[in-house]
Amino acid sequence: MDEKLNEFWNRSIKFPNAGSSRAKTLTGLLYEQYTGWRYESTGWEVDYHGMRFGLSDGGIDLICRKSDYVRIIQCKNWSVKRQVKPLVIKRLKASEDSYRERHRGLKVKAFIYSSVSLTAEAKTEAERCGIAVCENIALRRFPCVKCVKSEGLYYLPEDLGYFDVIIESGKGDIYLDTIGEAEAEGFSYAYKHV
Repeated sequence: MDEKLNEFWNRSIKFPNAGSSRAKTLTGLLYEQYTGWRYESTGWEVDYHGMRFGLSDGGIDLICRKSDYVRIIQCKNWSVKRQVKPLVIKRLKASEDSYRERHRGLKVKAFIYSSVSLTAEAKTEAERCGIAVCENIALRRFPCVKCVKSEGLYYLPEDLGYFDVIIESGKGDIYLDTIGEAEAEGFSYAYKHV
C-alpha cells in the first residue's frame, strides 16, 4: 500500500503544474498543508483558512498563531516559468491590515511562501510593506497520512474529502509518514483498499 503513497509523491513533486485542473488544485492545497505542517511541527496552531473558504479566503491561506503572535500567510506553488508580482504583495498587505484591524492586541505579520521567486518590484513592495518573503521553497514530501483518533481511521492526500479532514482536525490527530506506520498504530484506512 505504501507504493501507492510513493507513486503519488513522485508524480506530484515531478509534475506540480501538469495535467488536469484537479492536479493543479491538489498541489496548491498540498503546498498550503506543507507550509502549515512546518508551522504545526514547531508549536504553532494553524487555521487552514484558504482550504475552508476557497476563492473567498480574502488572500489568506493560513493563519498561524502562537500566544499573541499571528502570521498571515499567502502560499504560491507556481510553475518555474512564473514569478510573484507586486499585486500579490499589495493584496496580502491589505489582508494583513484588515486582519489586524479586526484583531486588535495581536502581533500580526504577513508572510508570503512561494515555490518561485518574486520579481524585483515585488521584493521592493514587500520590503516597503513589511511583508516577510520566503521564496523558492519547493513542495517536499512531508508526513501526510492523516490519522483521526476519534474515528480510528487514516486518510491519504488523493482521497476525496482529505482536505476536509485537515480543516476539521481535532486535538490529538496525527500525521505519519507511511501507511504502514498508521496501520501499526491501529488506524484503518477510511476507504476500502482497491
